[in-house]
Amino acid sequence: MDDDFSQPDDSRHFATVIYREAQRMSRLIHDLLQLARLDEKSCQQQLTLTDTDCNAALQAAIAPLRKQAAEKDQTLTIHLPQNAPKIKAAQDLLEQILRNLAENAIKYTPEHGNITLSCLASSTHVSYQITDTGIGISTADLPRIFDRFYRVDKARARQSGGNGIGLSLVKFLVELFDGTITVQSIPDQGTTFTLNFPRISEATKQ
Repeated sequence: MDDDFSQPDDSRHFATVIYREAQRMSRLIHDLLQLARLDEKSCQQQLTLTDTDCNAALQAAIAPLRKQAAEKDQTLTIHLPQNAPKIKAAQDLLEQILRNLAENAIKYTPEHGNITLSCLASSTHVSYQITDTGIGISTADLPRIFDRFYRVDKARARQSGGNGIGLSLVKFLVELFDGTITVQSIPDQGTTFTLNFPRISEATKQ
């Protein structure tokens, strides 16, 4: 507020920092409010779960992120089964799960890296795999990455806008749909998140 704007480059730099921090706080508040709301049993009881097309959910989640990946000259590859499997879920929240994990993969993968998103189906389950060639996560950090407010590298997380809520929200939503989430990672080589959900069988739908 006391800046006399005599050094416009410095003013622009600090304005950018203020804006980035305001955006980070906005995302934090949004995620916290969503967690608080979904934590309430009354909200969970009102949540409508429908037969959700898993292929369509992945494609919708990725669509707004393609430009972000292109700016880093990253290769986005998607593998989908020919016959789209379905699970019981809220489609907008399933898309949020996939978008969050894909966005993290883009964020923590260097330029020219590769990100592969796959949907796999068996007779009883549907699995999603989000694999990147990014910076990876250390063995010591892996057990805690789903804890609320836990950030693997605080300096790196602050720079990228991370708030330590995103992955805990993802895990919460996955479990809301009777699913599980696991992660495998090797520092400086990449990370793979795997989601598993019960599949709606053709017999059940009939």
